Amino acid sequence: MTAGAARGQEEEKEEKEEVVEVVVKMVKVVEAR
Repeated sequence: MTAGAARGQEEEKEEKEEVVEVVVKMVKVVEAR
């Protein structure tokens, strides 16, 4: 695997973690109603 591909995968992981955080926030807002 090239360094660029490895870096790309790490960035994807970070993006997925951010998406998970946003989804969790949305779920909490829905549950709060």
